[in-house]
Amino acid sequence: MRVLTALTIALVMAASAMGAVVTVTDIASSDVPTAAMTAFPVPAAAGWTGGANLIFDNSTAGLAFSTTPYPTGNALTSFPLVNSQVAIHTLFESWDGAASVVSDDNYYNGVGPGYYTNTQGSASDAGADNRFPYNIPRPGRDCGADFSAFKFDLASTATQFGVFLAAHSNNFGGDVLNDYNYVQLTGQPIDVYVLGAGDTIATADHYQVNASGYAPFLMVSDPTGIESVVVLHDCGQYTGPTFGFFDVYSNVPEPASLSLLALGALSLIRRRK
Repeated sequence: MRVLTALTIALVMAASAMGAVVTVTDIASSDVPTAAMTAFPVPAAAGWTGGANLIFDNSTAGLAFSTTPYPTGNALTSFPLVNSQVAIHTLFESWDGAASVVSDDNYYNGVGPGYYTNTQGSASDAGADNRFPYNIPRPGRDCGADFSAFKFDLASTATQFGVFLAAHSNNFGGDVLNDYNYVQLTGQPIDVYVLGAGDTIATADHYQVNASGYAPFLMVSDPTGIESVVVLHDCGQYTGPTFGFFDVYSNVPEPASLSLLALGALSLIRRRK
């Protein structure tokens, strides 16, 4: 397994090995022109090439907002979250300087879901900014459990994958950070495992990048093919609040789009006859 560390003072950070590239790009005001947007587009600065298809839309996935901050009023999210293009699992992780034990654990050691969604902010809140995803429910682990860890299993092999990793607002009970209007702490290392055909966590390429900003967008590009991506933040090891994810992208067309393309091709064939 190759372990690479990417550190940079800019908001765009990258690590690469054998053609794979992992970047983290903050959202910009120009990317989200209205605060009412319930799906964030890929940031222009990410430099995504080809079609960017939203394969998991948090706002249409039936996720509920928490009604009050931790510990009462939290809306638990059960995993896996599955649609025709992606299956999202939560993981159990053990830390000894590296992620030594990473396995599917959709019930948090058999006890329960263990992942909450954030409370919903308001455009009228003090310090409101359209770059904060205040009106998008995003699952994340409470910091008492020390980490957030998600595995995104793609239904079709992609060469580009992306997901937003905004700071999770349920991490500290009575703290001011329950409000959505704050920037994720600078310098929080995020561990990323990129799995291709036949890979496991043990054989996957491992990258480490820093995430900070309003809504950091993690993007993986690998021309050899991406089948799964694991994103893990151990806040017990690195301190600070962990993240909640939202709005997952890949460059594999949606099934409906493929059907339309097939119908279009059939139409052309008929016209030629």
